[in-house]
Amino acid sequence: MSWKRFSGAATLLVLASLSFAADGAKTPQPGQLASVQVRTVSAADVSSSSNGILSSVSIADIDERHDRIMDRWWIASMVAAVAGTGFDAATSWGKMEGNSLLASSNGTFGGRAIALKAALTAGVIIPQICFHKKRKEYRTAFITGNFAEAAIFSAVAVHNLRIPNAQQQ
Repeated sequence: MSWKRFSGAATLLVLASLSFAADGAKTPQPGQLASVQVRTVSAADVSSSSNGILSSVSIADIDERHDRIMDRWWIASMVAAVAGTGFDAATSWGKMEGNSLLASSNGTFGGRAIALKAALTAGVIIPQICFHKKRKEYRTAFITGNFAEAAIFSAVAVHNLRIPNAQQQ
């Protein structure tokens, strides 16, 4: 990005933020609508200011903030995926298992199924951690996939709550 574009973008950003600043904002009284007084700022006012408004705004700061926000969403999605899987496993424990891959010898959900579910979750999460810094373009797909996994396993867990334990049948 050229310096002229950067300075133009920074000036636009500052002008936009300053134009929406409220003068003497008063707290509205109950039953009263809030109002905003818009103050206009000219480009000459911004360029002649000596307090360094333009130097405090940079595109790199905006990109870093976006990366931090996306990282928080990614971490939250991984926590949600692990929590959904754990919730599903907890509500399945000791109940008759319909999936023959997860069923133990007596047909119930047990330790073997927990190990397989943990391996599956680790197999989804560990590559994300490995690719996270190198391939940021995959981050949105990771977030979407993790929240989808969490939703699916949570829905299955809610379904499992209605199924009686194997001893109660």
